[in-house]
Amino acid sequence: MMFNRRCFLFALALLSLITSLTSAQLLENPDFEAQSLSPHWLANAKVYQLDHATFRTGQSSLQWANNDPRQYLHARQDIELDPASEYTFEAWIKTQDVKDGYVTIAVEFYAGDRYHSGTYPKGVTGTEDWTHVKTDSFVLPQGVTRAHVMCYARRSTTGKAWFDDLALTEVKSQIMHSALRYPAYRGLITRGQQRDINLRVKLAEHLPADASLNIQLLDHANQVIQSQKNPVKKGINDITIQAATLAAGLYNLQLRLTDDKQNELANMTHRINVVEAWQLPNIMIDEHQRLLVDGKPVMPIGVYDNVNITDDELALLQNSAVNCVLAYGVPNRSLLDRLDAHDLKLIASVKDFFLGHKWTPKNLKHVDDEAKLMRPLVKSLRDHPAMLAWYLNDELPLSYMDRFKAHYQWVIEDDPAHPAFSVLMRPHQIDRYLHTADVLGSDPYPLPHKPIELAGQWTQQTVAQTFNARPVWQVVQAFNWQNYPKVNQNQTGQTPTQTQLRNMIWQCLTNGANGILLYSLYDMQRNPDIDFDTYWPQVTKILAEVQQHSQALLSIQSPPKVTIPSGDNPSLSMRVTRWQDAAYVFVVNTSDKPQTANFQINTPIKSIQELSTEQTLTATDSQHWQDTLKPLDVRMYRITTNP
Repeated sequence: MMFNRRCFLFALALLSLITSLTSAQLLENPDFEAQSLSPHWLANAKVYQLDHATFRTGQSSLQWANNDPRQYLHARQDIELDPASEYTFEAWIKTQDVKDGYVTIAVEFYAGDRYHSGTYPKGVTGTEDWTHVKTDSFVLPQGVTRAHVMCYARRSTTGKAWFDDLALTEVKSQIMHSALRYPAYRGLITRGQQRDINLRVKLAEHLPADASLNIQLLDHANQVIQSQKNPVKKGINDITIQAATLAAGLYNLQLRLTDDKQNELANMTHRINVVEAWQLPNIMIDEHQRLLVDGKPVMPIGVYDNVNITDDELALLQNSAVNCVLAYGVPNRSLLDRLDAHDLKLIASVKDFFLGHKWTPKNLKHVDDEAKLMRPLVKSLRDHPAMLAWYLNDELPLSYMDRFKAHYQWVIEDDPAHPAFSVLMRPHQIDRYLHTADVLGSDPYPLPHKPIELAGQWTQQTVAQTFNARPVWQVVQAFNWQNYPKVNQNQTGQTPTQTQLRNMIWQCLTNGANGILLYSLYDMQRNPDIDFDTYWPQVTKILAEVQQHSQALLSIQSPPKVTIPSGDNPSLSMRVTRWQDAAYVFVVNTSDKPQTANFQINTPIKSIQELSTEQTLTATDSQHWQDTLKPLDVRMYRITTNP
């Protein structure tokens, strides 16, 4: 009897331990065992009802049944999320005769009443037994005020399906993220030009008190060159490592995060590579996050297309401000030769060399095939003069993280002369991708269903999430969503007008982007509401303006301080630079109403010229000027100042 009691107490203690390690269920009625869907689930009875005959566990499930492809209805539950936490959402789904789409789950985020973003895992189609569907881990995006989870079928889908055993759970986020701010690009330092190493470390909210970061710089023989211990706090920590003059060679900067008892919480290693000046690649990223080509700063101005782009299309691009093409499909030397003949460079796509997604090559049948196919391709093209960069990831989720890191490492090893570029669709998670590419970007496509200011908001967030340690090349919408009926939930679309396209591009630039790519040339050729011959001249005019001011935008001269009174005109974004003895102020109005701005500069004004209209403005006094921006207007001021 005593033995049984001890077993019982042990089992109870074990159950308590397991419970303490498992996140609590955050949904109400997640298994649909309550007598009614309401009040927790909002579901239209036309297609949703409780089913007590079919279930995975318990005695009931949620059934969806739809024979009308015009019906597009959701079952949803509003949820409260902690901005400092990370979550996953999952469900089990069974289907019967599901056609013309799939059944799945989703999490959607809203800023007030406006849709902000969401996470949408691929679901189940046809007739399948209970199948597990789960989102990638997600955090609450900045500016979001509410969210809900959904069970639903994609638009136009018919058939029958059941949902059961849903779970919205909080997971502990990675406790430490870090990035080198100097040397930022692949840890490259030119010998003889060393200075202190600058490191930015972001620590999660669940960081214990009295944690510390132990840092060691080790040489190739694993000998400690420099060692220090830093107290750290939750959030951002900027740390300087005093580096002695280093000989040429490879070094490791090892980070070890510990609690007050020296128990390790996390570790990370950054590679430092000290090289001679002649060893620097011709194409690289400098410490100011600018693309350098033959030592000169260049702003990438590009378009998406594919490897079958014609010579006539290349000639069109050559006669514009476009200087690079991101081509979908497997790159080849013939394409590079044709680009070179038109003075264009290639961002070569290797984004498809991942097992298990829509565009995986047919001869990639095992994860080991990724390296077997990708690495020889990189080696075969790396010496071509038309190569600019490698495109590693096009919106793939965090579940591929280990393979992102592997693919990036292959590029570093097989082609040290060209940077790697990735584009993500969740800017609030971009810090997770810092060690998967040299250049990062996001692709806000707001029109016509989201506010146009999303272009600037995503850019600002992307720049912040890179810790200012990666260049940001933004992708701008130049397409009509009607071109993509399978993913266009609203079934309507509109090609951005010339005014809207210019506004979005300059939103990106004024919020920190150092490169612009339009998506896409093939869409511009098929947009249903404006023909290409009309639209392309409008596009080229905008891009020529960007090219005209690219050197001012990329200038690293110290600019004057220009401000707009606090709280005045929140619809305005601004970037201030100095180039060739003048200050440049680029301002964007994202409002559909005129905005009057009062500017103040911290140095006496000599002259002001508004460059887009070629107007000379009169200062209101020695350090102020005023201007009114039309709806969605962009203004560019060149200001000379007195000593």
